[in-house]
Amino acid sequence: MFVSGSKHAVGWMQITCSGAEASLDACQLDLHASCSESYFATAVCYNSTYAFELEPADPDGHYGYVRLSRDEGQGRVCVPDLTERTADVLCREAGYVAGMTFTRPLPPSAGGPVWSGDVDCGDRAVDINGCDRKVEWTFLQQTPDTCNPAAVFCFASKVRFHNGLLNNTGIVQMYRPTTDGHDVTLETVSRDAFTNTSADVVCRQNGFPLGGHVVPFNPFHRPETEYVNLACPTQESSLDSCRVTDVGSTFYPAPAVVKCHVQHEETEPELSVKLWSDHEVLVYTGGQWGTICADHWSNDEANAVCRQLGYLHGLRNTSAGGRVFPHVLHDMRCEVNVTSLQQCTSQAVRSDVCQNRRSAAVDCTNSSRPEYSLQGGSDPNEGQVYMHYNGTTAPMVGNMPISVASTLCQNLGYSTGIRNSSTYIHGNNQSYWMTSFTYDCPSGSNLYRCLQGEPSLIHCKDRSTHWRCSSSIPSVYCYTSAARVRTGTRATTGIVQLYRNGQWWEVCHGDVTQSAADVICRDIMGSSTAAAIRQSAYEAESDTVVRAHANCNRQNTDATSYCISVDVTSRCPSLDRRPAAVVCYDGQKPNGNITDWKKVYWSYPKYRVMVKRYGVWGTVCSDTWGFAEAKLFCKHLGYSNGYSYSGPPRASYVPMWALSVDCTYNDLTIGDCDVKLIDVINGTETCSSTRDAVVRCS
Repeated sequence: MFVSGSKHAVGWMQITCSGAEASLDACQLDLHASCSESYFATAVCYNSTYAFELEPADPDGHYGYVRLSRDEGQGRVCVPDLTERTADVLCREAGYVAGMTFTRPLPPSAGGPVWSGDVDCGDRAVDINGCDRKVEWTFLQQTPDTCNPAAVFCFASKVRFHNGLLNNTGIVQMYRPTTDGHDVTLETVSRDAFTNTSADVVCRQNGFPLGGHVVPFNPFHRPETEYVNLACPTQESSLDSCRVTDVGSTFYPAPAVVKCHVQHEETEPELSVKLWSDHEVLVYTGGQWGTICADHWSNDEANAVCRQLGYLHGLRNTSAGGRVFPHVLHDMRCEVNVTSLQQCTSQAVRSDVCQNRRSAAVDCTNSSRPEYSLQGGSDPNEGQVYMHYNGTTAPMVGNMPISVASTLCQNLGYSTGIRNSSTYIHGNNQSYWMTSFTYDCPSGSNLYRCLQGEPSLIHCKDRSTHWRCSSSIPSVYCYTSAARVRTGTRATTGIVQLYRNGQWWEVCHGDVTQSAADVICRDIMGSSTAAAIRQSAYEAESDTVVRAHANCNRQNTDATSYCISVDVTSRCPSLDRRPAAVVCYDGQKPNGNITDWKKVYWSYPKYRVMVKRYGVWGTVCSDTWGFAEAKLFCKHLGYSNGYSYSGPPRASYVPMWALSVDCTYNDLTIGDCDVKLIDVINGTETCSSTRDAVVRCS
């Protein structure tokens, strides 16, 4: 636009027209207005009038295809990618308050003329002229194969259900004008003060002439916290005349939910099932279709659903659903081999118990179940996890919770297992099974129960091929027995732990006899000739150590699970709460001499003094630890000087190996000093300071 007296186009001006003007010259012009959008105004010019209308597919005229009439002819509208905003604008153009996309199947197009156009209404357009037209409307006499007919659900009232009218139950929502008056915003109505009278009106307004009632809880997955309260006339016939009294958040989300009465309800056998979008499970109960709350949802329940639908197997999944259909059941529990939900137990949803939970979903398959193996480890009981599925064996990538590692090892014939170090994928042109597991895999169950969704095979040419190609291959270590020491997977010296009832337990020192200790070491080392040194070099634990009952003999070849029972309800006597610990050996009995010295960080610049006995690092009592000892210790590590400090209380997770270290100024090395070792067998000596020796080397 050119302004009188100027040879240049003027930017950032505001033009306001009433609509009756014949040209822009007659409109109000503001040359100094700022442009908040920072975009140049554009216009689409045409010589023919147009009109949009809804071609209803239901008797009440709520949903169907959109038609466009122009001078060239009339036909259904084809839009390549129909967004929610575009559907909303098309409904407004057809004379409705607002609209949304309609995703349920509609009768197929009968052919004939169509209007084809690539229209995108963004997120702010309020009419078709505000939409971006990548391709102008084109009239075609025959429907092309590429036509995507615009299927919409349009709302004639300001008050609606959040899910359209896909069923007769929904959360009440209301359109109200924005502050500038150019658009409408959708608000969720609060349960507060929403009566059955209002519920009747909402239902009649939305095509349910028999009315309805308020549902006193929220059966949908809608965790919003902002709601509006309505003030309505006493004898309201339409909630459109109600006004919003306040908008705010509530600590306990409570939307108004209404169930409308229908004259001819759909009848299906009780607990019939079908799958909705995103593999969400719909179940028919109490005269309506609804979803299952995903609490306690496992592969046992997924198997029941899929077998009921005619498949061989099912894998549990969850969906962010519960938004269209209400949660009707929760706490679904099925036995392993049931073939339908009729054989399971469940609870009806009668409170807000599921409003923040996902919905149960399944992946049904006729493929065989996955098989697992460990490869690449030093021993058969450790390595990277490989999966054999649908005829392909490949490393597995994905999460590996602690409970899954334990269950995997049990499925492979071991007592239990733990996660080990993981190997990162570096794009070595290999295929991998991408998996996902639940974090609460039950001990002793089949690992198949813990799969979340069907495994998918990916091929990694390089790390950019797939986001999982930069993930890690999980590795596990499986225990060959129900006994271990806490020091590490391959350690043979340390605090005894026994695996019982899906958990590792530490037991009282006084309850483990020499014969029982020998059996424990034979279990740990996998040798019938292994033996144990019962040791008591560990500090007394808190109340976490439990009682054990041993009935083992020195020649006993049974595993610890047969001759040692654990009483998890009883704790050690107050006079001796030390945990049982062993030094396992096979062959010559170790002498227990110190084989090495080192320092371990405690608190800068101070370090704990550590000595190594029986292959395990332990601490030194600080009773006699002073300047002379600290200096020779630091010189042993390559420093020129050392200083002693009062150390921290004894560490309960490592043994105390040395009772005292006494050095004189005539000693040249730490090895020349007089070192008194803890008698690990009898354990009669005590560290009076109950503190560990600490140094600072310089």
